[in-house]
Amino acid sequence: ISAVLFNLSSVPMFIFSIIAALGLIISLKNKRYNLGIFVFLTGFIGSIHPLITRPVLGMSFGFYRFPSLLYPVIILGGAVFLTAVYNSLKKEQYKRLFVVLLSSLVAWNAFIVYQNSLDNQWTKVGFDISPSTSAFFLIAETIKEKTDVNSVFITKHGETAFALNALTGRKVLSMRITHASPYVDANKRIADNAVILYGKNDAQIKNLVDKYDIDYFYTDFYAEQSEQQCREIWENLSDPRYGDFSYSCLRTSPEYERYLSENGVEFRKVIARFDVASDSAPRFEMLAIKPANMSNYLSEHMAGISSNNAAAFYEIRDLKK
Repeated sequence: ISAVLFNLSSVPMFIFSIIAALGLIISLKNKRYNLGIFVFLTGFIGSIHPLITRPVLGMSFGFYRFPSLLYPVIILGGAVFLTAVYNSLKKEQYKRLFVVLLSSLVAWNAFIVYQNSLDNQWTKVGFDISPSTSAFFLIAETIKEKTDVNSVFITKHGETAFALNALTGRKVLSMRITHASPYVDANKRIADNAVILYGKNDAQIKNLVDKYDIDYFYTDFYAEQSEQQCREIWENLSDPRYGDFSYSCLRTSPEYERYLSENGVEFRKVIARFDVASDSAPRFEMLAIKPANMSNYLSEHMAGISSNNAAAFYEIRDLKK
């Protein structure tokens, strides 16, 4: 909330936030802006409601995205204030000066945003066409050539599945939960993903492959590296300080504890962020899943199709027959 109402990231943004706050105060006196005020209050209350609901009910209601409701209202507030100031100016030269100053402020902020985007680590990664990146593009082209557009893939890690889906458009059983479809039970899919990969129940594995119509297994160096990191830090995950390191592992919600146990999948409870890229992301109780040797039933029915120094994919045969 403070990042929206009192943005200190730059001088222009701080000025804009003050302008928006003054505009909201003006809006309170005008019934025309009741809808905007209602949306603002919804975003504000939605953002802070865990302070009440967590102690009382032991839960919250998706507060993580409520602040997004504040942005359009902040823009409205800024527009209200600027319009009021412009209309209050009597002389034409003052109005022109006001427009020049406002335009300069907008241009200054645009330059800062542009410069920050160039310095952003993800922008730099996007422009970096390294040998490994080129290898990803090559195997993505192979996948698009050799598989049907509706083919379904299973992977060892959500980030790997996310990248695979982005590069090929192919369906995946599960991906990083912060980008998963809101119309499926992402945690259930992750639990099923773990049972297929590491489970001991052959009948259940076959049923799940058939249920999701899985055609291929895909892996890359990130998935393999993450799996190894999960093994290496496994014993430390019992320490709350290491909870976020569980991102190297597959993770699902605690409700699937019994399901994983019944199918021979080892796990450990952790308190961690869904989105480790954000320092302000909330933490939740999750089950970190320990990697094991690939289930015998799955490995016996895989045939390699293509691989390079970055990734590989395999067809899953006979399981669905």
